[in-house]
Amino acid sequence: VLDGGDWSQDSTWVGNVPGAGADVVINGDVFIPNGYIARAGNITINEGGSLTINEGGQLFHNGEVEVTMEMNVDGYENERGENDGYRLIASPVYALNSAPAGIPVPAVMVPTEEPGVNIFDLYWFDQTEDSAWRNYEQSQFNLDLKKGYLYANVEDVFVSFAGMTLPTSVDVSEDLVYETGHAFTGWNLLGNPYTANAYIDMPFYVLDSIGGSVDVTPKNGAPIAPMEGFFVVAQGEGETCTFTTDFQNNNAALNINLSKAYTRGTVDRAIITFGGNDNLVKFQFNPNRTKVYIPQDGTDYAVVSAPEMGEMPVNFKAETNGSYTMSFGSENVTFSYLHLIDNLTGADVDLLVNPSYTFDATTTDYASRFRLVFATGDNSDDDSFAFFSNGSFIVNNEGEATLQVVDVMGRILKSENISGSASVKVDAASGVYMLRLVNGNDVKVQKVVVE
Repeated sequence: VLDGGDWSQDSTWVGNVPGAGADVVINGDVFIPNGYIARAGNITINEGGSLTINEGGQLFHNGEVEVTMEMNVDGYENERGENDGYRLIASPVYALNSAPAGIPVPAVMVPTEEPGVNIFDLYWFDQTEDSAWRNYEQSQFNLDLKKGYLYANVEDVFVSFAGMTLPTSVDVSEDLVYETGHAFTGWNLLGNPYTANAYIDMPFYVLDSIGGSVDVTPKNGAPIAPMEGFFVVAQGEGETCTFTTDFQNNNAALNINLSKAYTRGTVDRAIITFGGNDNLVKFQFNPNRTKVYIPQDGTDYAVVSAPEMGEMPVNFKAETNGSYTMSFGSENVTFSYLHLIDNLTGADVDLLVNPSYTFDATTTDYASRFRLVFATGDNSDDDSFAFFSNGSFIVNNEGEATLQVVDVMGRILKSENISGSASVKVDAASGVYMLRLVNGNDVKVQKVVVE
């Protein structure tokens, strides 16, 4: 029984241990503060009791319960004078007057009623409209569960959502809209329907960390916070998005994060996945924004799949002159070779030694400035251990070995001792070559075509 105060003060109900806690009875005003995770079975709130969750707090539970969730929104006319107050929001509750058969109906979002600060924008996303965004009139709004919205206020404000929550122990799904013949066909703006972090079964996009534009950056297998909105892309009719609070990220990916000197947060991001097929196009409402992306067959991608070894172009376009940094982080994948090549300066960066690269850029630089050369460390194909890139054979190897490069006439063009994975430069004309990798009694042979 909780008679009031912070739920965080009662260790019986709080923690990061897997599974739900015991049933809870609330008699007073109970709060779950920022940074705390509360777990319960079924929750009963007696007369005179209430449950409030501050932004950054989470509640896992088995049944439906009446809660108030609170969110702070930074105003876009703040002391920095920046127009960066927009964020994607979502309702984690549905209205108390539920429709028959328990079908959720829109919940109520109540902005602050302080005089002079209730000046805001609230948009919903319509893929059938060329402009995509539709603005509500300024008043109290009903927000649909599982949907996302774009919100901003002139001043820093306090927003609350009051209503019934879905149980976090039950997965829920949302049908995706796919209307052909439009610029944003397949794009859906959804929202986390839980009072805890949600996971979905497909890659998704969120608003960039600067918030000054509706440009988005892709995420893959990451948690979606309560009250957070996000974009997904349907590839055809009949698709659904499934929400769960229990997810293990097994996606193998290389994240490319772009930042700019003297600028807050990440400017943009691109993702290369391995062992999947998660190609997603680059989505930016403002095409002049600084961006990093992967071009393939005339299309710009934010998420693209890659083989276990090879090379891939990484395009970059600056909106303003300045110093930028690309940083690289891998998830569930190891590399035996990972280099970033700057085609403009000739720099060759070993990202296994230093996983970031800082460079100066101008708006007139050509976009095809970079490329990645890589080999994953878990390549299971023994017959494939090398490829040709920019005048060198990139060899995926462990330990000491000798690499021999043989032409079609049987002549050994190169014989070099290597330690671990290596880049072996060879003056090789277009044609077919046989590579022999000798490590004691272990000999691997591979045919490589140089174009």
